[in-house]
Amino acid sequence: MVYAIPEDEAREENLKFELGATQSKNDQRMQVRLLDPQAKLPTRGLAKAAGHDLYANEERVIPARGQDVVATGISIAPPKGTYGQIAPRSGIAVKHQIAVNAGVIDSDYTSEIKVVLVNMSDQDHCIQKGDRIAQIIMEKIVESDCYQVPNLGKTDKGQQAFGSTETSKAQICMISARAFGKFYRRPDTTTGILK
Repeated sequence: MVYAIPEDEAREENLKFELGATQSKNDQRMQVRLLDPQAKLPTRGLAKAAGHDLYANEERVIPARGQDVVATGISIAPPKGTYGQIAPRSGIAVKHQIAVNAGVIDSDYTSEIKVVLVNMSDQDHCIQKGDRIAQIIMEKIVESDCYQVPNLGKTDKGQQAFGSTETSKAQICMISARAFGKFYRRPDTTTGILK
């Protein structure tokens, strides 16, 4: 059996569907599912904050010089074209030397978010349920494949590795100091005494 729908109703239904599809494409909000009724939604401390604070949904003791995993009781769906980056909160990092490990939440990961906390201090640290433990920042994804090439183009940095920019800065400072005769005392070639 086929039912005829008045043209006005059909047009209105089509417009609602198209509007919903357009809004979901342009919606830059993170969808959050509470897996536990007592879990807390992520919050932003300030309107222009880069990340949303994540809250512990359980009590845990992070051992001195050790690490543990803390459940948040939530799962998320990031906005289209983004992924979640778990980052430390400056307060807990400075006051208690707590850092974050393993921070990528892929866009297709829909299970509970758990945060790996690392205690770099010499004292155990107690996490209480409801404590702000980390933040999640939405970052854009460049979905690119990789391919092999025989060599890479030349750059200023080239083969220089860790600390190479600091070394360059130090050398520049020494050159500048010498040029202005500051901080550099040259030994006398005959006596060895600094001039």
